[in-house]
Amino acid sequence: AWPNDNITWIQPVTNRVRGSTTQPFSQLLDLSSAACAGYDIAPLATPFPADQMLILTRGFCGSTCALVSGHSHLFHDVKAVTLGGLQSQAQQQIFSFPGLQVVDSPDFYLMWSELGFNITYDPTGAAPNELCPRQLGTTAAFRYCIREIYPPDEAASDWTMPLEYVFTPSDYHLYFTQQ
Repeated sequence: AWPNDNITWIQPVTNRVRGSTTQPFSQLLDLSSAACAGYDIAPLATPFPADQMLILTRGFCGSTCALVSGHSHLFHDVKAVTLGGLQSQAQQQIFSFPGLQVVDSPDFYLMWSELGFNITYDPTGAAPNELCPRQLGTTAAFRYCIREIYPPDEAASDWTMPLEYVFTPSDYHLYFTQQ
């Protein structure tokens, strides 16, 4: 059973501006351990406080790695050191793309089916005002991003800028040298 066993997390939509266009989005979700109570995720315990931890990265970290390192850096003030890069560039970002969630079409359709929606292929197209798309009439599959990640200052405000468009520099930068 899913913690979200109905569509209340999608409806009513929240209209947000992306570029110069207003588009509908689902409600803002907080994916902290408190928000995932249905999954019984206990808060992670560590013997070290944040000021005794250090993230060491080359800045190539992406997806889940970027989500964990970015959350630790931005929300818990764990310091980050990037290795390599150009000495002429004073700062380097600690990750390449921040932990967005990608879903494959079979999983996407399975979710809608488990919520009780009709997802069967219909060559005439989906009926007007349907809440979910119908399966494609082909064996082709697709992947797409369903989640945006926001830095703390944006999450507390009107969340207008996803983290993938925000430069997040490390605290320290060690360059590669010929030695």
